[in-house]
Amino acid sequence: MPIPDRPTFATADPRWQCRITDDGSPTLVQTATDDSMHSGCGALAETRHVYLRGSGAESRLAAGQSTRVLELGFGTGLGWMVTAQAAIAHQTPLYYLALESALPPAAVIRQLDWHRFIDNRALVDATIQWFADVEAACESQTAIPTLVFGNLILEVSLGDAADWCCGPLHHPYKNPDQRFDAIYFDPFSPESSPRLWQSDIFAAIHAVTKPDGRLASYCVNRQVRDAMKAAGWNVGKTAGPPGGKREVLVARYE
Repeated sequence: MPIPDRPTFATADPRWQCRITDDGSPTLVQTATDDSMHSGCGALAETRHVYLRGSGAESRLAAGQSTRVLELGFGTGLGWMVTAQAAIAHQTPLYYLALESALPPAAVIRQLDWHRFIDNRALVDATIQWFADVEAACESQTAIPTLVFGNLILEVSLGDAADWCCGPLHHPYKNPDQRFDAIYFDPFSPESSPRLWQSDIFAAIHAVTKPDGRLASYCVNRQVRDAMKAAGWNVGKTAGPPGGKREVLVARYE
């Protein structure tokens, strides 16, 4: 099936373009490489189906279970907003840690008009303001701010995710009460970011995941599955989002 001609627009930053995916929701595309932050088949559908649902976060939040999420590849913040909205709906505490090399400017995030797709307007406003606050903190070389929204907490670790996984910042999360229930593994592809898809990275993530935790990823590449298995994950496939890939990946702590 030929790839649809998806509308693509310039943003406030020439490094990024906005692309409208097949479910009407936007994503960002790196101008230099054409790497997209989400599937062209539907950014919102992918995020809800692959990550929120596939990781088990959705069912935990619906059951009122306090949930800790680790995301590799924060991007536009859509994963955070979708998960936070579910936590708010069920009045469930959420701790969300994101690893990201560099965030898009707040001006670019504003252009995506997430208010059209996320029902909680105050949450979107707070997230956009947080992008601006992080941008200001980076410019002034001060501490990266935490976003606290009711009983929800968002933190971001900016820099190379491989350094986090293999360095001292990773170690506190090995404590049983600091480990994560759900992993959203969403960096760019193995071709674009090969370092993040290696067995030692998956082993480091395994070490900070709770025994009943799950890792969800859009990628079902055989080499990636083998690297996960070598790191101790029980790897399987599940049906992909409607209109998207036929299968996506879910790995369980083993």
